Amino acid sequence: MLKSRIKLDSEYILKLELNYFIRIGSSIIFNESIILLFSKLNLLLLSI
Repeated sequence: MLKSRIKLDSEYILKLELNYFIRIGSSIIFNESIILLFSKLNLLLLSI
């Protein structure tokens, strides 16, 4: 009983960590793409 409970808990924690990393990773990628977009827009505005 206890062993299966521990196994269940560790799988649950693993899933939580995975979701956390995916969320952080996607938000970092999102921020990077916004920064790139703004720097390209700035270059366009400067070249006008």
